[in-house]
Amino acid sequence: MQSLNELNELFDNQRTSSRLHHAWIIEGISESESEGWLIDAVGQLVNSKIDSSHFHPNLFWLNSADPHTVDAARLAINFLEKTSWDGGWKVCVILSADMLNTQAQNALLKVMEEPPARSIIFLTSTRANTLLPTLYSRGMHIVLLDSNSEDQLSLHKFIADWMYSVIAILERQDFTPLFSLQAYLIEKEIDAETQSKWVMLALKQLIEADQHASEDGKKLLYLMPGCECLNRWTQAQAYLSLASEFKVDEKQFCIKLTTKILE
Repeated sequence: MQSLNELNELFDNQRTSSRLHHAWIIEGISESESEGWLIDAVGQLVNSKIDSSHFHPNLFWLNSADPHTVDAARLAINFLEKTSWDGGWKVCVILSADMLNTQAQNALLKVMEEPPARSIIFLTSTRANTLLPTLYSRGMHIVLLDSNSEDQLSLHKFIADWMYSVIAILERQDFTPLFSLQAYLIEKEIDAETQSKWVMLALKQLIEADQHASEDGKKLLYLMPGCECLNRWTQAQAYLSLASEFKVDEKQFCIKLTTKILE
């Protein structure tokens, strides 16, 4: 839910403060746009200009056209675990990470849980919610959308309405706002997979809430203590990652989805 400029600012702030997150999951922009941003970001990390060949001794780059197999994942892991030739950053970039098969994602999981010193991995995807929940939860998830786009406006409305609906359920067991939200989703023809992804973003926004959180966000955090929120988010991922497979009507899906998170 950020612009490309905001992503640049976030990356620069983390880099200059020596607090870079070890794993970034970037979603929502075209591959050409993400590749251009990554080339610049990697260049800053390795202190060298990166060209279209993506060659550098401290860089492992997996293109969308390359096989996304467990062997490719193991090559990436072996690369990250080796000592940098100049003592600098080791960087791994995997484009279209949603193409990684289950074995490959499981292989990457350990290096994302226990990253080697001065190593960083970037995963890009147009469907990051299809990644394994365990892998997805280990990264810092960045959603890049045009702030003026119809999708972005719908997303912001959904998050605000969803938070209000959950508050109504927690405070007075009132499901009416949830049904109104579902009517809006049906009207806009927003499918179950997109709904599940948007709920994940709403929860992630709550987990990372700061002084800029909305009043509803602060209230919901009070009703759902922070120590419980991350656990519920992680549990919900496993449920929501299979959302498109649930053969239920839209209203029942929304109720089941929210109940699972709140249980």
